[in-house]
Amino acid sequence: MDLLKLILTYMVVLTGTAVQAVDATPLPYEALHTPSPTPYVTQVPSPTAVPTATPEPTPSPTPRIYVLNNGSRGTSVRNLQARLKELGYLHEEPDGYYGPKTAEAVKYFQQVNGLEADGVAGRLTQEKMFFDPYVLPAPTAAPLQ
Repeated sequence: MDLLKLILTYMVVLTGTAVQAVDATPLPYEALHTPSPTPYVTQVPSPTAVPTATPEPTPSPTPRIYVLNNGSRGTSVRNLQARLKELGYLHEEPDGYYGPKTAEAVKYFQQVNGLEADGVAGRLTQEKMFFDPYVLPAPTAAPLQ
């Protein structure tokens, strides 16, 4: 029925005269002379992102520090010797055995870096050696060649 009304409205607008169909309900004046509504597009806001919490950084595990002295053996001694060599306190190749040459190199390292020079690689000595960005390298050749 709406299609028929639309066709009749169109014919009236074009011809200026109305043709009434049998059993048709006449259109009111306002319907014929009202401007067509303009379609209105509503703006749909885009959803905002849900803020996510910044994850807490996971703390790196603190390395285990063992007291190393004459007679100690193993990977910790080898790492200590490699660091002493890197800093210029030891000229021997790391062998994993804490002997007299390693003890003398540790003592020299401790003297240069302001630590108690006892030749034992304890916690303070190893923290200075491995983690202090201001660690001092050997100013001259290591005492033992």
